[in-house]
Order: sequence, then C-alpha cells, then structure tokens
Amino acid sequence: MTGWVSAWSLYTIHQVSHFTLIWYAQTHVRKYTTGLHSVNILALVVNGVFLLLHFLQTHLWYDGLAQDHPPQYPQYSVILLLVWIWRYIYPHIDA
Repeated sequence: MTGWVSAWSLYTIHQVSHFTLIWYAQTHVRKYTTGLHSVNILALVVNGVFLLLHFLQTHLWYDGLAQDHPPQYPQYSVILLLVWIWRYIYPHIDA
C-alpha cells in the first residue's frame, strides 16, 4: 500500500508542478528568446528532481502503479497528449 500511495502522490505532485509552470509561463513570460527562460530551467530542475524521486520510489517499492491499470494505458495517454499538443499548436488544421 505504501508503494501505491507514494507512486500516485509523486505523480500527482509532478503533474501539478508542471501545470503550474505552464500556467506561469503563459501568463508571465510574453517574449521569446534564443535561450532558456528561468521557467524553462525550473521545469528541467523539476523533471530532474522527480526523476531522482522515481528512482528512489522504485528502489524502495517496486511496481507501485502497475497493478492499477493494464499496460495499454500509458500508450493511450501518450497518444492523447500528442494529439492534444498537435491541436493546440495547429488549431487551424481540421482533423
């Protein structure tokens, strides 16, 4: 049970942190640059921290999420995310 709770908690915190960074970037960062904004660097740091936490979590409680869903679900979520991003970037193209 601890593995399940830790896996879902870390996943939720990771998602919320990225949604917050995306919101901040869309509302406060208004100009493009050739380099990285501080919010981009912060997103990379957040990913690095959660990568290390993921290694720790899987070392302590292996297979925390696998019992909750069939193996096709991660593939479906990636497909949905890619379609969503595609529609966001190219809103003028009708599917």
